[in-house]
Amino acid sequence: MTNSALTLDVTPPGEPEFTIDVMADLESVNMDGTPEQNYDTAAWLRSLMPQDTPRVIVYDGAWTTHSELTHGATGDSLRHAAIKHDTPGWNANDPDLQ
Repeated sequence: MTNSALTLDVTPPGEPEFTIDVMADLESVNMDGTPEQNYDTAAWLRSLMPQDTPRVIVYDGAWTTHSELTHGATGDSLRHAAIKHDTPGWNANDPDLQ
């Protein structure tokens, strides 16, 4: 990817390979793993950030779902808290995501 500052190729035993790209503007991290790998990796990345980090969300490339990436989040908690964007009014009370 041409705009990435760092690319990690991940080869987990017994799972599909995937890539993590940290973009040069440091505004996004892109992952092309399975949904499970992406949620687990997002939770791990969040664990590296300070507890009081401003709001962070994780979302799919098609912008059909997102989860709040809070301190202490796990892959399972992110999957269970996912907000599906095909639900009417999913962002009605969220000015950041209007």
